[in-house]
Amino acid sequence: MDVLDKFFTKYSYKFPKGYPDLKDKQDILLMESILEELGIILEAKTSSTEDLHEVFLAMFLAGHKGINSLEDFKKTDWSKEIKNLPKLFRKNDHINILKTYFTSENINNSGIISKYLDLYDDAEVGASMIEQYMGDIQGVQRVFDAAESGKKAKADVVARDSDGSLNISLKYGKGQMNSLSAAEVMNLLFDIKDIGKGEGFLGYMYNLEGGKYKEAFDEGVKEYISIILNNYNPNVPKFIKHSKRKNKDYAKILDDFKKSGFKDITWKEYKTIGKDIQKGLSYAYRTLSPDEKAEYENSKKETINRSIEDYLQSQGKDQATDNQDDIRKLISIIIGPEENNSYLYAANLRKDGGKIFFMPSKKQIDNNEYTLSLQPKLSKKGEESANFEYIVTVKEKESGLPLFEFDVLLRFGDGQWTSDVSQKGQWFKIYEDNFVKAFPPV
Repeated sequence: MDVLDKFFTKYSYKFPKGYPDLKDKQDILLMESILEELGIILEAKTSSTEDLHEVFLAMFLAGHKGINSLEDFKKTDWSKEIKNLPKLFRKNDHINILKTYFTSENINNSGIISKYLDLYDDAEVGASMIEQYMGDIQGVQRVFDAAESGKKAKADVVARDSDGSLNISLKYGKGQMNSLSAAEVMNLLFDIKDIGKGEGFLGYMYNLEGGKYKEAFDEGVKEYISIILNNYNPNVPKFIKHSKRKNKDYAKILDDFKKSGFKDITWKEYKTIGKDIQKGLSYAYRTLSPDEKAEYENSKKETINRSIEDYLQSQGKDQATDNQDDIRKLISIIIGPEENNSYLYAANLRKDGGKIFFMPSKKQIDNNEYTLSLQPKLSKKGEESANFEYIVTVKEKESGLPLFEFDVLLRFGDGQWTSDVSQKGQWFKIYEDNFVKAFPPV
């Protein structure tokens, strides 16, 4: 039996459709986790934002001079620009990336080319900040190859000066630390050992004996559908635009769905109902009034947040773990460290001086002991998030000093209720003096 036969025989039951849907982010996360267990390496995946942001940064660090206007930016001969940078390594790879995105169609699309220019400007600011951490740069390149795991390497750009190489992890805007398995994060944070690797967190709760959370999640799905179908406006221009762009009559699709009856639909059934209905509901949701959206958000809080809290309390797991092995592993999952070396993390580059500091190596993380504390993340008005969201403060155990904070943010990745939740944390704050003392750059 070959590896794929083994995969489908052993794991098909884990997927709602009986097979991995490559358009479903949760299915992809689950599939990656299982394939890693089977020894299959996946290629690294990137987006236009990552590709261009990183290539532009490498160019600026290699001595590229900024372009002053949108019109000049559109006319730039990128091959010529790159060939004139002697400190930039792997020139052809950088050129090929730019050729992929700077097509005549994209150049003449005002929205796309403006986004590219914004990435370019952000990279220029980032380069000027990163240069403060280095001597005279001798060579630089964007990282094109996957790490040994097959996933995208932590370093996005590598620059070298007389002291050696500096690995740089670059984020556009606030940056998302990682898109992670919610089950794995919750496993480690609350010392839950029953959830299998690759299993969705809400899916695990849904299948628990007794059906308490199954009933809650099924009702949550029906409430979501009902609020939309009873209130959406099919004549809103954006809704019509989506129908034309996708060549789908979403108003008819939703009308037929409503007539067919959905009163007894379950979450399991909704996940496999088909993309046309799911997308139609997603587009229709955007036509709702603020009050109607608030009605659904309040419903979701009661369904998901209260269910998770109830589950944790029923298991005596409502406090963060003090298991040091789990804490170290959790920190490593959130940070994504290299084994022996620090890397430079750079994000939010054009706001309040940017967020730029050295992340610790895995060896440094493993050499410390920690305590964790949890606090619900609230809005500026003091309101609870519509998602399950907490701020985790990591303190050094011996001194009790806070080192850094990160957020646990569990949310649906590709439409409400179409898959399980993922960890989508975007908050990362360091207590600089304590952080640098505990994790000096290596």
